[in-house]
Amino acid sequence: MSAPCLPSLLRLRRFLRGPFLAVWLLIIGPWWLSHEACAQEVGGPAKAPSADLSWTGTLDPELELGLQWLVLSESDMDATYGGLPLAHLRISMQASRSVRFYLGLGYGRSDGNPYYGVPAFEGEGDSELVAVPVQMGIRGNVTPDAAFRLNLGCFFEGTWIRETLPSRYPLDPSSPIREEGWTRGVGFTFGPEWRSRDGGRAAGFEGVLTGNSGGIGEGANHDVNLSGMAARFYFTTRI
Repeated sequence: MSAPCLPSLLRLRRFLRGPFLAVWLLIIGPWWLSHEACAQEVGGPAKAPSADLSWTGTLDPELELGLQWLVLSESDMDATYGGLPLAHLRISMQASRSVRFYLGLGYGRSDGNPYYGVPAFEGEGDSELVAVPVQMGIRGNVTPDAAFRLNLGCFFEGTWIRETLPSRYPLDPSSPIREEGWTRGVGFTFGPEWRSRDGGRAAGFEGVLTGNSGGIGEGANHDVNLSGMAARFYFTTRI
């Protein structure tokens, strides 16, 4: 195997390390939603039809919990942190027959090695990245089916960032560099969702493409780039 192939394989390994849980959720999620809707017994009473896409104008609020693994596209950020795990809490409301609007708050943290370019020096854990994204977005079903949906969406986000790096002065390691501030970005989502028969619960998977960057700290001279792609899994319930 040629040497230029190794970085690509390492990045692929990082991407699979977080989303590997997806396989199990995609297997368990549909079963969890459909165990009440198994095939009726021969000669038994007819089952109620599954939830349809009709909309009466009610907001129909739902609470959603999501887990995400973000693969950073900027080479320095990726080499330092190797990815960013995030948890999201969202509240969504029906906006039309097949579109939901949501507001969300997230949290993510990752330790990193700012000395990744110095093979003889170990610096794992010497840097820290904390991200708190605030999101506003929409998600719409593009299929006629209310039980199995294919959602497309987009969102805007402002992300509060705090990054801690080692001191600039080797003789004073007790004075790390710590910068914080806000970055902004947009993102696009796509993926399947499985709904329970009464429409009150759902589990889904999303692929996420996001562009998010900006300067933080005094004078906004410390650049942070959280652009990349992500795999996200979520469960939602009616409230």
